Amino acid sequence: MTAAATDWIALPHDPHPMLPAGCSSLLEQGALVIETRPGLTEPAVLVDHQVASCTFSVLADPETGVSVLHRQGRVLRRHSLPGPIAPLTTGALITYAWNTAGRAWALSVTAPDGSDSHRITGSGPIALMAHDAWGLCQPSEHQMVDWCGVRVLRSTPVGNLLVGQDTPITTPSGDRPAHSQQPGDTVLSPDGIENTLREVRSVELPCFGSLSAVALRSGPFRIRHDVLLGPQTVLRLQGDDVEYVFGQEAVLNAAQDLTDPRLAERQRDGRTAHMIGIVTAHPGLIQTGTLALHAGHAPRILRPYEAAALMSARRGTPLRAA
Repeated sequence: MTAAATDWIALPHDPHPMLPAGCSSLLEQGALVIETRPGLTEPAVLVDHQVASCTFSVLADPETGVSVLHRQGRVLRRHSLPGPIAPLTTGALITYAWNTAGRAWALSVTAPDGSDSHRITGSGPIALMAHDAWGLCQPSEHQMVDWCGVRVLRSTPVGNLLVGQDTPITTPSGDRPAHSQQPGDTVLSPDGIENTLREVRSVELPCFGSLSAVALRSGPFRIRHDVLLGPQTVLRLQGDDVEYVFGQEAVLNAAQDLTDPRLAERQRDGRTAHMIGIVTAHPGLIQTGTLALHAGHAPRILRPYEAAALMSARRGTPLRAA
């Protein structure tokens, strides 16, 4: 298993910046993540960090777009993503990423479920001091800001399949915990079809907002114990209610859409959840103990309103996630 895919330098309520090994106090690359709440309809200053050596402000307007204003000493940069940007009105993830060595920056706004995304790139960013990154992430006074965080960038992103470290992965020799898997290992689908792990990485998920992990409760899903999944991890659901609502034996559903508290809950205890990100050589289902999870691009995932209808229909009836 390779090194962590993300290291969060600053999150709400941190007493000081959490610098990973080998990271200096001058952040030459990183990403600021801001999650907004639904209801942003007017221009707003979401972040406004001002000290003698640094000014860092993020301005958002659903009609005109998002701008980042960054002054470090005497150097000033302004980066803008033009509007209109619809996700800002319903809650969104705003991400500003910079890499001074590569002279590149990117500014994006994405709906939490990934259904709507806007992005722009440019050149000439400036580095951010770690203590300023920490200052940006302290709880905001703006009611539209849910939380902020700053993380280190990594060169290679992981896929959408994220599981808890001890989640059993089914292999030809039996179940093995996810943290013990290595690239090149063979895993099995529910039908016994072999697939190869192309990448296995440790990933930190913040225990805040829509990026937080989802804990599936064991009883409703007929699994041996609670299972921790990434919010966009896709699982296969089966059962009489699935066939009744959708007229088919099984459907694919993102973990983040299992909103019934009796079925699953967000992992909000602590600072981050340590997960394992898995990328397989071929897209498809892999067996993880008694769960069937989908790696890679899924052909058809239930929309949030469809998932809500299924959850409502199956209350009190066990649903097989296998």
